[in-house]
Amino acid sequence: MARFLGTIQGQRGEASRLGSKASGLRVDASSWQGRISVFLYERNGVDMALVRFEMHHGKGTDRKIIYEGPVSGACAECRGTGVVPIIGAGVARCAVCSGKRSIAS
Repeated sequence: MARFLGTIQGQRGEASRLGSKASGLRVDASSWQGRISVFLYERNGVDMALVRFEMHHGKGTDRKIIYEGPVSGACAECRGTGVVPIIGAGVARCAVCSGKRSIAS
């Protein structure tokens, strides 16, 4: 059963793909200057996302993580409970607990 859905829109119109709990879903968007990759997966019942810069034909930044955490935007630490936010450099607001959490670098 599909847990994840990826859609793209380009010059040939729209296309979509499904991902399951077992397979996850990887989406890559590339340009002449690099690539952004998004991987959706399930961990302990929580839908997670890994977003990172990657090289594309020798251009761009290799495997620099932009975000890794719950798709919901909740703190990885509070997991949507609003408990134990982390405060540090490069902070963003947790969508669930409104606390500050560190962004992966």
